[in-house]
Amino acid sequence: MLGKMKQKNSRAAQRFSCKSSVGLVVLSSHGQPPDKDAISGEIMNISGGGMRMRFQGQTLEEGVVLLVKMPLSLAPVTVPSIAQVKWIKEEKPGTYEAGLQYLIR
Repeated sequence: MLGKMKQKNSRAAQRFSCKSSVGLVVLSSHGQPPDKDAISGEIMNISGGGMRMRFQGQTLEEGVVLLVKMPLSLAPVTVPSIAQVKWIKEEKPGTYEAGLQYLIR
């Protein structure tokens, strides 16, 4: 007899809801920012391993390495981190969600 099976959570880290602005800069293959404006977005959830974010206008590709600038809530500074796009999907025309994985922890 088969009972109800609970779905396994295969995530390595617990996710926490978060609504905060974030800035992204696509890094070139040499680790230098290109001559482009930063992409602005909103963090949807965050964990010790990465984040899910939403942004508009510009799309990103899976595998792209980003400089992520996250603001601190109590100070007028941003904390930089390096992350890689693991997945991306278009929610509606011009609005995207992406899963980022931190490369440096």
